Amino acid sequence: MEVVLPGTFSNPTEVVSTVLDLALGFDPRQVVEDTFRGDWRGVGRTGYAYRALVEFQEILVSDLLRHSSEAMADWDGRAADGADAYVRSLVRDIDERQAAVHGLAGIHLDLALGMQSAAETMRDAFDELEVLVLEAAGMGVVSGAGGWLPWVGDDLKARFEELLAAVRAQWNVIEQQSQQTATRVGSAADAARREGSRLGLPLSQPGGYDHPIAEAPDDNPVADGLGPDGGGDSSGEDDPAGELGPEDGAGELEPEGDAGARDPDRGDDRD
Repeated sequence: MEVVLPGTFSNPTEVVSTVLDLALGFDPRQVVEDTFRGDWRGVGRTGYAYRALVEFQEILVSDLLRHSSEAMADWDGRAADGADAYVRSLVRDIDERQAAVHGLAGIHLDLALGMQSAAETMRDAFDELEVLVLEAAGMGVVSGAGGWLPWVGDDLKARFEELLAAVRAQWNVIEQQSQQTATRVGSAADAARREGSRLGLPLSQPGGYDHPIAEAPDDNPVADGLGPDGGGDSSGEDDPAGELGPEDGAGELEPEGDAGARDPDRGDDRD
């Protein structure tokens, strides 16, 4: 995804600058450039990263529940109940964060797509403005200082004024688009802050869970298969991040759907 700033005004001359000054009183190119200032490709890459994190959390929760279920099949008592309760609490915490991360992925990808679309619309509108400005400049009826040349008649003056009015009208269209774009960015920032605040929830901790079996990894059926030395896969080969979208965010962006959404209560379905 790439935002191409519109408006180059082929062969800008003193007369073109004069037309812009007479019609608007400023150079519209700077206003448009300010509207699209920012790393929107980076915003898209961030969205892909959040999406990859959602996928990773999905795998993490699945592995936690599977290994816990296998352990509970051969383990009972207070220690087993405590370990099972902790795993379920941890799964709920991850699920709560997963919903927020899923929301952040959608916000970033939607914003990147929106800015790309806005840039294309703005470029088309700016092209129309350029045609009007160049036509007015090409009439050659004013000097660089903005005064009428001696030979210019009333008809040419009237046509020139019509073109200036058309330039102003077209700029109103561009300005409205610019304001809508700024609103889109502001709304996305507010939404991202709201979702991000949900990630500040404290993670569950084992707390007072101090049963002696927790200190004996060789005899601990819960630890078996979960740690880096317990048969679990800690190589990272199953990390899905490399499979989700272009590595650098290039290429066509896709709207964020509901992939990765989870039922927060699904950790209790095993009973």
